[in-house]
Amino acid sequence: MYLDVLSDKFTIQTLSFCITFLYLAAFYLSAKNWRGSPSVFILASILFVNFFIANNSLYGLLFEERDIPTEVYYLNWLRDDAISIIITILGHLILRVKIQKVTVCALWILVINTVLYAAMHIDIVVLNNRTEPWWLWSIYSVVVNSVEFLIAALIISYQLFTNKMENKQGSEHGI
Repeated sequence: MYLDVLSDKFTIQTLSFCITFLYLAAFYLSAKNWRGSPSVFILASILFVNFFIANNSLYGLLFEERDIPTEVYYLNWLRDDAISIIITILGHLILRVKIQKVTVCALWILVINTVLYAAMHIDIVVLNNRTEPWWLWSIYSVVVNSVEFLIAALIISYQLFTNKMENKQGSEHGI
């Protein structure tokens, strides 16, 4: 039941590129409307930078896939999501920005992702289960990749909806 298609290197690179592009679009839309929703701008900025650094440029340039030890593979992803959560919350506190519902939703989705990374680390590294795929691996494969798309799509759709509503209100008042 383990999804072998999601373990193919080309498929993962394609997904990573698509997700990076979605985070770039989310960042762009958030930057365009940063005064209207600074909470979403903070979230989109942090997630874009984190995802770009973690998934594409630095790891790809500095390390080959074989150079990252299995013992820390899932912990690296857990660390990246935890850093995103912490910096997003600290950014809101430091800048005294009210956290919007879409940001809270994205943070909870990141928490789910972090729990899955921890579960995979415990299963594969701590319990040394490397031979027998089971339902946790299938859930991990689908959910972890879907979560990245979901958060980016959530930010993009929120920003598009917010921009549409602002344009509609502006045209109603003759502006």
